[in-house]
Amino acid sequence: MTTDPTPGRAARATLVLIGLSLWIGRGVDVGPFDLQPVQLTVLFAVLIVVAVAVHTRSLPLAWLRRTPTAFLAAITLALTAIVAAAALSGVEATDPLSVVRFIARYVIGLALIVAVLQLVRRPANARALEAALLLGAWLSVAVSAVAHAFPTLAEIAIRYGDRAQALLNHPNQFAMLLSSVAPVAFARALREPRRIGPWVTLLVVGAGVAMTGSKVNIVLVAALLPAMALLAAQLRAGALQRMGATAALTLASLAVAAVAVWVVQTTNPRTLITIGRLFTDPAGTSAVVTRTQTWQLAIERGLERPWFGVGADHATYFLPYSHAHNVFAEFFLTLGATGLIALAFLLTALAALCAQALLTALTRPALATEDRLSLIAYPFAILAFVAASQSSDSFGGTTLPVLWIMTALTLAQIDRCSRA
Repeated sequence: MTTDPTPGRAARATLVLIGLSLWIGRGVDVGPFDLQPVQLTVLFAVLIVVAVAVHTRSLPLAWLRRTPTAFLAAITLALTAIVAAAALSGVEATDPLSVVRFIARYVIGLALIVAVLQLVRRPANARALEAALLLGAWLSVAVSAVAHAFPTLAEIAIRYGDRAQALLNHPNQFAMLLSSVAPVAFARALREPRRIGPWVTLLVVGAGVAMTGSKVNIVLVAALLPAMALLAAQLRAGALQRMGATAALTLASLAVAAVAVWVVQTTNPRTLITIGRLFTDPAGTSAVVTRTQTWQLAIERGLERPWFGVGADHATYFLPYSHAHNVFAEFFLTLGATGLIALAFLLTALAALCAQALLTALTRPALATEDRLSLIAYPFAILAFVAASQSSDSFGGTTLPVLWIMTALTLAQIDRCSRA
C-alpha cells in the first residue's frame, strides 16, 4: 500500500481553511493588489506542499496515474495559453496592473489545483474539504438570514433590499458558489440516506440559492439536481431498484425546489415573477434585455481589437459593468480571439475530464458507491459553475477558485478509482 507523505492533520487543516475562506469575498488591499482570504490560504497550501516535498525528497503529484496526469497537463496548457493571451492583451492596455492581476488569478488557480490535488490524496482529506465547503455554505446562509433582523449586518450581507450576498461582493457570486456546491451536498446526502443532517444541508443550500434572487442559478439548481438524481439512480443494481431510486431521488429534488420556492416567496417574490417571464416573455424581461445589450456591446468593442482584445480585466473601461456577464463575451472583449481560443481549450479539457468521471461512475460497478457518487457530483459542480458563468461573474476572481477546487477533486477521484 502506498503511503501519503503529506501529514494528515496538516493537510486536513489546510483544506478546511481553503473550504471556509472561499466564502469570504472581501479582501485586504496590499499595494495595488486586493488579496482575498482564499488566495492567502492557497499560498499557505503551496508552502505545505513544498515543505513536504523537500522533507521527503519527492516531487508533488509524482504518484498521479497516467489518465489524471494527462488531464492535468491539458488543463495546465490551457491555463498557460490564457496567461499568454493576457500578456499579449497588455500591449495596449489602459491599466497594466489589471493585466498583472488577471495573470495572477490564473497562476494562483493552477497552484490551487496542484495543492488541493496533492492534499486530497487521502479520501478522508477530500471529505474534510467537502465538509468545509458545506459548512461555509451553512454559515453564509445563516448570516444572510440573520441579517434581515440586524440593519448593520444587512448592509454587508443583503443587497438591493432583499437579495442575500453573505460575505461575498454580490448576490450572483453567492449564488454561483452555492449552486456549485449543491451537487456535493446532494452526493453527501446520498452516501448516508438515512441521516437527516446531510439532507438538511442540501435544503439549506437550495434555500440559500433562492435567497440570492439569482434567476439563472435558481433555474440551474432546479435542472441539475434532478439530472444528477437520474444518474445516481443508475448506480443501483436491478431495474426495479433503479426505478425506485429514481422516484425517491426525484422527490428529494422536488423537496429542495419546494423549499426554494417558499424561500423566494418569503424573501423576494419578484424573483418568481421574473423567472416566469423568462419562459413566457424572455424578450421583454429586463434581465434578458440588459444581458443581451451588454453582450452586444462587448462584441462590438471586441471587434475593434479582435486579435488581442482591449486588455485583460478591462471590461469595466468599456462596458457599463465590471464584466460582460458572459465568459465568452468577456474573453473576446478583453483577450480577443487568442483568449477565446485559450478559453475553448480549457473548457474542452474540463468537458473531457467530466466525461471521463461520469463514464467511470456509470461503467465501474465494482467501485464503492460513495466513490461513484463523487464521480457524478464533481462534474455536475463544474458544469454548474461554467453554466452560471454564461450570465454571471464571467470567471471572476472571487468565484473562480471553486472551479479549481472541483477540478482538483475530480482529478483526485479519477486517480483513486483507477487504483481500485
